[in-house]
Amino acid sequence: MDDAGSVVGMIAASLLVGSAVILTQGAFQRIVLLAVIPLFISLLLLVFFVRDVADGHVKEKLIVHDAFPRKYYVFLALSFLFTLGNFSDAFLVLKAQQVGFRL
Repeated sequence: MDDAGSVVGMIAASLLVGSAVILTQGAFQRIVLLAVIPLFISLLLLVFFVRDVADGHVKEKLIVHDAFPRKYYVFLALSFLFTLGNFSDAFLVLKAQQVGFRL
């Protein structure tokens, strides 16, 4: 259904834009406003018609802190540190663009 929605959405968007080669602000606003309609319909369907069915089994609580080996937590900590380093590079690039450097 996801692929079908993508295809139908692209066809509907191209019909909305029409033969215009350049996407104007008005056409983009129409596309976004029309995309909100299925959003609200699906939200209403979820809220009013979808119910969770109990299976009758008692589920045990999931304890995560003992489930993973120590190497996994070391990997997460190192990934976090490298991500922070990359994050500061992004701010450096943004500041350089504000100052006037062309990248």
